[in-house]
Amino acid sequence: MQLYKLQYISQIACIIAITLFTSNAFAQKAEPETEFKYVKNTDNSRTLTYSVKYIKGDAKKSSEATNVPISFNTGIAKENTKIVNTNSFGIAQYIIPADQKLPLNNGKYSFSATIIENPLLESKSDSITLIDLGLEMKLEVIDSVKTIVFSTFEIDYKGLQTPVKADVVFYVPRTFSKLKVGEGSTDEKGNGEIEFPNGIPGDSIGNLTVIARVEENEMYENVENVQTIAWGVATNYHIAKFHRALWTTVAPRWMIITLTILLLGVWGHYIFVVYKLYRIQKVSKQIS
Repeated sequence: MQLYKLQYISQIACIIAITLFTSNAFAQKAEPETEFKYVKNTDNSRTLTYSVKYIKGDAKKSSEATNVPISFNTGIAKENTKIVNTNSFGIAQYIIPADQKLPLNNGKYSFSATIIENPLLESKSDSITLIDLGLEMKLEVIDSVKTIVFSTFEIDYKGLQTPVKADVVFYVPRTFSKLKVGEGSTDEKGNGEIEFPNGIPGDSIGNLTVIARVEENEMYENVENVQTIAWGVATNYHIAKFHRALWTTVAPRWMIITLTILLLGVWGHYIFVVYKLYRIQKVSKQIS
């Protein structure tokens, strides 16, 4: 009898284990939503950014896919593969050093990002093919006018530069975003210039960071050049320690006086009511 019970229990345990295994094995994986970006930086390093999102169950909004392994490939050879996990924002980033030699295919660079096999998401791969573009920027004062002089050129496998036309946008970083201060295009010789606007607030000595970007170009993707110069209006953002204002920690005197009068009026009414109740109770005892 006991042997029969043990066999029965073992059969139930096997059925449960098989059910769990099959349910996990055939569980439907989520289809990822991905975005692959390439940026060539000022120092000629390159940043590959891969963002991954997916929809959880019956949710209507996408959520960031965290801790998902991403394989970045910069060429055909296996040694050019780098694996990076996505962070808490669902973003994996790989910076290719400026001195790293990259293989060329018909004069173009190829980069790819692949979601490695995992139990959460379906595998997916995105790729970018581009021509290497150089972007130079000089900040000069020409005839008393602040001028941005810039040039664009393609770079071949030997490092030779060929001037090309390209649209360039210029920004100045602000606290929560980038302020667009101008845009221009290079000519057939790959040269261009624009006037820098006056009156933009800088730091305490007027320093500004100027960003030149070729953005979302079909042939070159994103290329940027960043420089700092004292072309801004010197601004002191420090607030005096004892400065009285609505936005500081020390309230204005008129506000303190007004609040004090209101509080004294309220507590005065409380004390008056308690006193009257005491008098009523005392008089009622004398009458009785």
